[in-house]
Amino acid sequence: MSILAQQRSGQAPLRQVRLHFAKLLNKLVASSPGSSTRVCRLLLLKEPPSMDLGEMTDKGSINQRAVLKNRAALVDELYRQSVSPRVIAIDEQV
Repeated sequence: MSILAQQRSGQAPLRQVRLHFAKLLNKLVASSPGSSTRVCRLLLLKEPPSMDLGEMTDKGSINQRAVLKNRAALVDELYRQSVSPRVIAIDEQV
């Protein structure tokens, strides 16, 4: 069973999930050739993008404008200079 399937079933503690994503993020950063393609932080969301709020289209594309509007507080938290405990950043050792 994958770590994500374990988390969905309540079997994997959040710490393990955060560590899994921190490893994936660091691996992605190591393979990113430049700063314009580098992802340095991520935030795991409790709710997926909402079609009802216009965050996702019928075709499954993300409407960035709607996400930025509806989740402004999360975006601010992600980009804050002092890293929030909920944010996973590169080189994080959970």
